[in-house]
Amino acid sequence: MANVRVPIWDGNPGSVSGSTPFGYYDNDSLFQTDAPKIAKMIANRLGYPVMDVELTSGSIYSVIEESVTEYSSIVNQYNTIDNFINIQGSSTENVNLSGKVIKHSLDRVISLAKNYSAEVGAGGNIDWLTGSIDLQSGVQDYDLQDLYTQAGGSGSIEIKRIFHQAIPANLRYFDPNLGNRDFLNALGLSGYAQGVTYTLTPYTMFEDLIRMQAIEFNDQFRKSTYSFELINSKLRIFPVPDVDHKLYYHYIKTDDRRNVIESSGSNVVSDASNVPYNNLEYSKINDMGRTWIKNYALALAKESLGLIRGKYPSIPIPNSTITLNANDLLIQAQEEKEKLKQELTDLLDKLSKRSQLEKMDAEVESMNNQLRNIPRRIYIK
Repeated sequence: MANVRVPIWDGNPGSVSGSTPFGYYDNDSLFQTDAPKIAKMIANRLGYPVMDVELTSGSIYSVIEESVTEYSSIVNQYNTIDNFINIQGSSTENVNLSGKVIKHSLDRVISLAKNYSAEVGAGGNIDWLTGSIDLQSGVQDYDLQDLYTQAGGSGSIEIKRIFHQAIPANLRYFDPNLGNRDFLNALGLSGYAQGVTYTLTPYTMFEDLIRMQAIEFNDQFRKSTYSFELINSKLRIFPVPDVDHKLYYHYIKTDDRRNVIESSGSNVVSDASNVPYNNLEYSKINDMGRTWIKNYALALAKESLGLIRGKYPSIPIPNSTITLNANDLLIQAQEEKEKLKQELTDLLDKLSKRSQLEKMDAEVESMNNQLRNIPRRIYIK
């Protein structure tokens, strides 16, 4: 043990550039200026010069660099969570979101809403296609999937709309070659020619609606009304067709719904793994952030020193031995690291969009409560 030579801090920190593992901040002039000062602060807090500190300047610079990157990582994680709905699907090429304000966008909300609108034919990202079948006189049941396959289609389909209904009452009522007869007869003008005479009728809109409703009720109760029954792709037509004619329908390909990939490649934000948040620039971190970094670097230095002293728990001296405080340093380092991380996450939680909106709501509510207590003037004419 006596022959072991452990590096000791000599109070003279060397050059920062080239001394850190990754060199993230070698070109940051403020980091190059602050790091030696932080290193001296850490050494003094660990007991130098009264006690030996078994760390080199390079070891201390390493924990300072790690502290800055840890601060950046925590901040970027919260920014990713807070802004992800606005940046998902955006480009990652030559983009660095660090230090940028992300504006609110409805792009992802609208994209999600399209899935619902596509189901009812109000737009969306699934194409509605039009198909037709030949209805045969006396044949009531048809399998649209089989007919689609027989016609050369591939894959399964889902029927969205069937165009099988009677002629609308308004067309029958206002038809120039049929409906006008009712108008003219009611007005005592039955001798006018049909289809070539324009007649301005005195009927109100309400009377028109009553007449159309009467036609529809007549078809519904006195006739076999037009309807259909659709189970999966099995179609049953009512009433039984009495002439051959075409029936049209809308459908979608079910594979289109299963195609959930909106965009692919390495140039779009797909998840948290490729959100373009880079390490923060040390020179742009404010005093509050730099104070956190100093304290976290001190905790990391305690951890490193505890690990070193844990390897040599005691040092022999003439007629005695010195027991080192490795366990105390490790315990303190762990507690301080957890406390600092919790403080930072609590701060970021309070600065999130949700927390800020809740705070604004509380302020508005508080202001309204105060305004309610202000007496209002009574104006007398």
